[in-house]
Amino acid sequence: MVILVLIIDALALLVWGKMLHRMDRFNRDKRNEHYLFWFIVSGIVLNRILVALLYPLWEFFLYTATGLGYGQNPFVTHILIVGPVEETTKFLVFILLTGVFKSIKEPADAVVQAGSVALGFAIMENFSYGMEYGAVVLVMRSVISILGHVTYSGFWGLAWGSYRYSGSGGRTTTDRQLVVPFLLTAAFFHGTYNTLVVTGHFPAAILLNICTGAAFLYFYRYTVAKSPYRKFRLTEYKTAIPVLSAGLRRYPDSYVLNKRMGIFRIYIKKYREAVGNFRKAVRIKKESLEAKY
Repeated sequence: MVILVLIIDALALLVWGKMLHRMDRFNRDKRNEHYLFWFIVSGIVLNRILVALLYPLWEFFLYTATGLGYGQNPFVTHILIVGPVEETTKFLVFILLTGVFKSIKEPADAVVQAGSVALGFAIMENFSYGMEYGAVVLVMRSVISILGHVTYSGFWGLAWGSYRYSGSGGRTTTDRQLVVPFLLTAAFFHGTYNTLVVTGHFPAAILLNICTGAAFLYFYRYTVAKSPYRKFRLTEYKTAIPVLSAGLRRYPDSYVLNKRMGIFRIYIKKYREAVGNFRKAVRIKKESLEAKY
């Protein structure tokens, strides 16, 4: 049984990990090639540690404040305890790693990296369920449950990405104020899904995760549309140059962004500034090749 569960879990990890990796655009230019691996591993390891610490603390606080406790009914157990605790621990691991790696170099990075932490959490959780309930349940969870975990994270990933990297390259009060509401939204969807499953409303639970999956894709496409890596025509220089400038403020060592900025500056006849961008792009490329070989 253990071998079968490990094989199914590993296959799910490979499939979902590959999907997230394909969403991680320009990772070589951003030098983010190996970060998703560490986000997933941390989702497996650090998340479980934080969950073990936070569950008793949150249960004690909730019971002390309201008299409500784990196991009283599905609403209390999953919407007031499980959802908030598990989404909060994933979020804490995510902000820790993005802070250490400084890995948010375009808005979409936050969504993809949040999903990677959630994937690690889901893989570890699925292993436990597979050992307890068998391979059939594990296969179902490898699709529906992982879909949920990954896509719930898109809410707080989008909010944190907006805070850390806005379209203007700065941080605003509005960006900051989105983080907690979006985290609570993810926790609510997580808890609602669990409640629907334990009360036998499986079609509604599946539909909920399909909807959050659609939301995750929308968030990803929205952040890609705000990316400094998106392509502009030369005639769009009035839009392109501020966006590229914001991207270079966030990540000045980008070969792609420096090269594109140089091209636009040639177009508007700012040759001296263009030379500066091209020189930097050449230096970055040279350093990259030297590190590789």
